[in-house]
Amino acid sequence: NTFVGETPAVNVNVSGLVNGNTIAPETVTYQTLSNPVSTIDPVTAGSGNYNIVPSSISFTNGIASNYSIIYQNGLLTINPLTNILITPTLNKTSSTYGDLISISPSFTSSLASKLTQDPVCSTYADPAHLHPVTISASTPVGSYFAFCKDAIPSRGYSVSYASDAILTITPRPLLVTAQDQSIFVDGTPVVSVT
Repeated sequence: NTFVGETPAVNVNVSGLVNGNTIAPETVTYQTLSNPVSTIDPVTAGSGNYNIVPSSISFTNGIASNYSIIYQNGLLTINPLTNILITPTLNKTSSTYGDLISISPSFTSSLASKLTQDPVCSTYADPAHLHPVTISASTPVGSYFAFCKDAIPSRGYSVSYASDAILTITPRPLLVTAQDQSIFVDGTPVVSVT
C-alpha cells in the first residue's frame, strides 16, 4: 500500500532458482485494472487499485531456457490522503485600545494526534500574513489576524488551514466635558475642561 503522491517500494519475490542461478534486480510497471496495456505513474495517479507488472527477468548466472517462467502480477493500492484541518483560535477576540491584553494564538484540530509537528500560530497585522505583530496595550485600533502554518502530518495525511481568527481592537472612549461656571456680569469666565 502507498498513499497519493508517494513512490511505492519495489518488492518482487522470485522463487525456484537452483544451482546458484541468479537474476538481475527486478523492475516493475504499473497498469490500470480496467486497461492492462495502459501504464501509469503511481506518484501522479489518483487513489485506487492498480496492477504491479514484473518485467521480463534477466539472468546474471544461468539461462532462461532451463526454467518455465511464470509472471504473476501484484496489486498496488493507492490510499487517498486524509486531510487534517488546522483552525486558528484566540483566547480573546476583541479589546479596547489601551487595555492590557495577552493574546495567545493556538489551534484546534480533530486529528491533532496525527501531526508529527504542531503548527506555529502567530498574529499578523495584515490578512496576507506578511507582518507579524505582538499584541499589547499600545497596539493601534484595527483588525489583527491569527494564522497557523508549518504543521507536519503523519504519513497518509495532508494539512489545510482554516480562515484566520480575528482580533478586533476598538477605539477607547474619550470624554471631553466643559466644567460648569458662574460669573458676575462683565466678568471673564475661567475655562476648565476635563
